[in-house]
Amino acid sequence: MASGHVATLPKAELHVHLEGTLEPELLFALAARNQVELPWADVDQARAAHIFAGLEHFLPLLLRSAGVLRRGPADYIREALDVCRADRIDHGVAAAGDPALLARLRDEAIPLTVCPLSNVALRVVPSMAAHPLRAMFE
Repeated sequence: MASGHVATLPKAELHVHLEGTLEPELLFALAARNQVELPWADVDQARAAHIFAGLEHFLPLLLRSAGVLRRGPADYIREALDVCRADRIDHGVAAAGDPALLARLRDEAIPLTVCPLSNVALRVVPSMAAHPLRAMFE
């Protein structure tokens, strides 16, 4: 698929995380507007509270976990497809390293809800430049 064609297709956010989409400044502005008390005194404290050494440091902040596989192997994704009959895969970054699995996902029209900024924040990948998202479209 040519990159020009992909750019013309409609896009939708199927799954996002606050730590990948909401900066502390906006968090404080929204909290003030809606009269919501935050657990941090200021923007710097909020930012510091959301620096994670890895997924294990992030999980205590989660109220629920609704996805498959931020760091698991591609076989976990296959199991979600085969056993759970998943119609979408959340956090399917592991699929990027498995061309056969990517082909299956494409052929069965199963979307991956990948959150690149979240993946960087949680140290799934070291940087946006290292994220496999672009390769997942090829």
